[in-house]
Amino acid sequence: MPYLKAKVQRAAAQQTKPSSPPDSASQTGEQPVHKKDSLALIKVDSFKAKKSIITKPRATTTASNKNIIKNYARAMINFALSRMANPCLGKLLRQERVDVRDFYNFMAGHKEEVNSIKNLRQLLLIEKGDSNETAAFKRIFKEVSIWFIKFFSVNWVYSSKVSDKITHIKYRFKILRRIKNPEYFTYLESFSRSN
Repeated sequence: MPYLKAKVQRAAAQQTKPSSPPDSASQTGEQPVHKKDSLALIKVDSFKAKKSIITKPRATTTASNKNIIKNYARAMINFALSRMANPCLGKLLRQERVDVRDFYNFMAGHKEEVNSIKNLRQLLLIEKGDSNETAAFKRIFKEVSIWFIKFFSVNWVYSSKVSDKITHIKYRFKILRRIKNPEYFTYLESFSRSN
């Protein structure tokens, strides 16, 4: 890098120097062209452009982290309401002795309000005031969500309109761990910037 800076400074100094003694090119009225100097200027400009491109994805990655929970929560609810969940859902509904229509109504009622960690945590965590039926719905949703994250989330990420696919895949196992233990589901990203 210092080598390029020195070249740029030399090129700028030569352009600002008064005209040199006449040589064969200046006698004919043509200006001498320094190919190496102009090439160095082009390389430095293209390097600056590449540097600005490199720094942009880091900013969008942190901005897309805000939507990861919302995207995953809606995908898990949509999966629970879809036919793809029927093999897992049928077994769980029989174990919990719950009607499938009641479960669908419960999930559809919470579909629009699940847009943050707090709301998703409330949908996963069984509280003291919950009825037996609501507790059964939450246990079923938790198991269906685990099944979705393990077996269907990668396909969902790559076939959806999610803009930052790599970040969604990166947080997949963090979300899985937090769904398995919803009592600890208070944040997604650690606050230390050691990486």
